[in-house]
Amino acid sequence: MRKSWWLLGGLVLVLAVAGFWGYRQSKRLEQLQARVEAEYQRSFFTLVGHVESLDTRLAKAQIAGSTEQTLVNLSEIWRHAYAAQEAMNSLPVAHESLSRTGKFLTQLADYTFVLAKQIAAGKGISDKDAEQLAQLQQQSIYLSGELHQIQQRLSDERLTWTKIAQTVKQEIGDSRGTPSFDGFSKIEKQMLDYPALVYDGPFSEHIRKEPRALPEQVVSPEQAKEIAQKFIGDGKNYDIQLSENQNTAGIVPSYSLQMNPSQAQPDGSGRISLDISKRGGLVVWMIKDRTSSGQNLSLEQAQKIGKEFLAQRGYSNMEVTSGLIYANIATLSYVATVGDILIYPDLVKVKVALDNGEVIGFEALNYIMSHTERNLPSPAISVEEARARVNSKLLVDRERLALIPLETMDEVLCYEFRGRMNGDEFLVYINALDGSEEQILRLVRTNEGVIGI
Repeated sequence: MRKSWWLLGGLVLVLAVAGFWGYRQSKRLEQLQARVEAEYQRSFFTLVGHVESLDTRLAKAQIAGSTEQTLVNLSEIWRHAYAAQEAMNSLPVAHESLSRTGKFLTQLADYTFVLAKQIAAGKGISDKDAEQLAQLQQQSIYLSGELHQIQQRLSDERLTWTKIAQTVKQEIGDSRGTPSFDGFSKIEKQMLDYPALVYDGPFSEHIRKEPRALPEQVVSPEQAKEIAQKFIGDGKNYDIQLSENQNTAGIVPSYSLQMNPSQAQPDGSGRISLDISKRGGLVVWMIKDRTSSGQNLSLEQAQKIGKEFLAQRGYSNMEVTSGLIYANIATLSYVATVGDILIYPDLVKVKVALDNGEVIGFEALNYIMSHTERNLPSPAISVEEARARVNSKLLVDRERLALIPLETMDEVLCYEFRGRMNGDEFLVYINALDGSEEQILRLVRTNEGVIGI
């Protein structure tokens, strides 16, 4: 009998300890979930704040009457656009709309960055640029309004971001159902028609009206899916959704694909968006939905990774010409080379996450529009004769041949001289055929990298 009491007492004690342990674990889980939810809410409020600032700064940029104020506002737009994208990428929602919104924010930043360089070079804002800024402001106003509606709905319905993520994943997995949370779907529909903005590099604004690198052969939707899987090349299985109603920048008819990992990540990241040209099946751009948690790699290491990535995908003989770091991500520009000659019109951009070296972005519109087999002329003047045309105060430390585009959309072979004067760095381009001075770029070193203006 006494033994039974001991057994019963021991069982009660075990159950009590187990119950207490379970209670503690439950409380810890609740606390962890609360912290995670608080972080998601912070990211969303940060996103809303930066998008609101985009509206304000875009309005100010249009009304600014001085070069100084115009540059200040364009720089702030660039900063807020990238910060908004970083906050958006922290949300636990893997949804098609976020890729479109992310692309809008990225290209808005690229556009205003190049526009700021033009202003600094004394070119001013053209009527077309002013119209473009007005359209961008309308997009940011719409985006801000929709985000505020989502914010209000979160409050009214007491929704959590964890619940929203689960709901959206169910909608993606079962297209037969009626969406129960359509906030992001509404944004997606509007962002399909945002102005096409693909700018990067010192000569990237010279984009032709007709693509030169597209083969005549048209690829099928199934072939496009195979091309996408091969381009990513990570060995993972993806659920690929395809639409053939989109055009990239209005000039390259393309298939738009969303690649969702078969084994979804807990934070909803890992989704890949890309466009593939219908003619030739070339990847026009690619974005992977993920953030970079830290900077474990240098810019030089990222440049090597980007070059290897391009070589493995058929872009051989590419040389890096610029690199910027923002939010632990390196944005790198590569141009084609023929021998030792830089071919600036044939530009490709790659983004590398600096936490682990993964390539998370790719854009080849300039290359597709400009690349062709060229019969490059031989220089009619020597490098010594060209150097004599450069201001003698410039201390030249590097010289090479480069093909650059002109405002007329023609291309001209030049000698590129890099040097210093009065503490500043410059690139000077002397026509290799007639010795005329074609272009001067000032190299500005920032915390993010070196830019040419």
